[in-house]
Amino acid sequence: MAPLRWLLLLSFLLFGLRIFAATRLGFGDAEALYVVYGLHLRLVHLDHPGLIGLVALLLGVGAAPSALRLHFATALAATVVPWSGVLAARWLGAPPALAPLAGLALVAAPEITVGLFALTPDLLLAPLWLLALGAWGRGLSQSEESKAWRWLSLGSLLAGLGALAKVSGVLLLAAMGASLLDLQCRSPRKALCLWGTLGPGVLACLPVLVAEVDGGFEMLTHRLVSTQREAGFSLRNAGALLGGQIGYLSPLVAVAATLLAYWLVRQGRQFAGVFRWLFLAFVVSGLPLGVLCLWSRVAEPHWLAPAWLPLSLLFSLPKVQGVVGARLSRWALGSGVVLSLLVHGWTLTDLAPRWLGNLYEGRYDLANDLLLWEGLSPKLASLRAQVAAEQRAEPVAVAPHWIVAAQARATGAVARASTVACLGFPGSIPDDFCRWEPPSQWGAPLLWVSDDRFPLSPPSLGSRLRVHQEEFELRRGGRVVRRARLEVWR
Repeated sequence: MAPLRWLLLLSFLLFGLRIFAATRLGFGDAEALYVVYGLHLRLVHLDHPGLIGLVALLLGVGAAPSALRLHFATALAATVVPWSGVLAARWLGAPPALAPLAGLALVAAPEITVGLFALTPDLLLAPLWLLALGAWGRGLSQSEESKAWRWLSLGSLLAGLGALAKVSGVLLLAAMGASLLDLQCRSPRKALCLWGTLGPGVLACLPVLVAEVDGGFEMLTHRLVSTQREAGFSLRNAGALLGGQIGYLSPLVAVAATLLAYWLVRQGRQFAGVFRWLFLAFVVSGLPLGVLCLWSRVAEPHWLAPAWLPLSLLFSLPKVQGVVGARLSRWALGSGVVLSLLVHGWTLTDLAPRWLGNLYEGRYDLANDLLLWEGLSPKLASLRAQVAAEQRAEPVAVAPHWIVAAQARATGAVARASTVACLGFPGSIPDDFCRWEPPSQWGAPLLWVSDDRFPLSPPSLGSRLRVHQEEFELRRGGRVVRRARLEVWR
């Protein structure tokens, strides 16, 4: 079957699976935080720029969107991402028959097929990064100056918008600047016009830079200092990086990507135009992200994902055919898709807790995070309304961690701007909730909400007394997989 037909078939299959998942799953933990970003719009939050919060707010039409509405939108967006790779490949000069191979390379990676189901900065960054790669490469290959400048300007604009979604988008702008160093312009006017094509990208991310400067670089400080207390290069970090890439890409896709990366690094210095550009994009983004992952103990495998995107486009170019054999390509695609389907099966069914018996540990299963709040949110909302009526005052919902606080706020279980993160536990790191609702503004009464991943009761609430408590249990496969506790303190 031709690559285009395979991509169409898999796109329809995965879109249907995502729509089914959208009807069953609630917010993921980080996803809930990004929904709350939309209720506290800022150019910069502690973890990411504010574009993701704006998108959440737009999806909710000025309020927090329901999980169903949000996931319908992300199901469509995730299905479009591989096709943005196809379009970018065409811009780079890939023949129509081979361009769908870029989309198949993206579909084969579970971190694309599964990871982009949620509303995350990566969902916004991935298509912008791919299209920026294609537009900039198209500009570099143009012989007519006016067309080249238009394509280069479009590429830098897309990269700048990507930086509004996730700071790593700045690395693509840096790669674009590095590619211009290879070009020789004898005319000062032409050189000015050429370097001026970076202007749209710089202007796009300038508001975030200004906000960071005004805020004392609080986002970079949080990401590179506050959360890196135990950072340092180690074999543990190297193992986590390697294992993460194998899991997120799937083993055979990781092998194919490594072969392409080796070929590109080995041959990249000899190429000009498109191949030289993909080489620079891979190296300039991959080295800093790779070093960061090796240094940070809290690094996540998907941090390195942008560096792999140039390789998906490289896969569709005629000169690269044969670097990864046809058999390995087919097996990589098949195994990657099967792994993605298995992840969906794990999440959407109760087979794991039912079959694994004592080997199953519910607190480590992320699927439970997507299911817990469907039942807990109405229970918390009812208790909040009861306490508000009895005390004639809106209670403040307090949680031991931003994960719980974000879920409580995003699901609408508490009133607007009433959820905070408790900062009283040893070793806790101040988060966004500390800025939105600092402890100095807590009134009475308090609603304490927690689950069994965190301490079930606060260590101290001063002179307050606990006057009510109740528990909620999430059951899957005939067993309790997550417990939550609600307490009222006066």
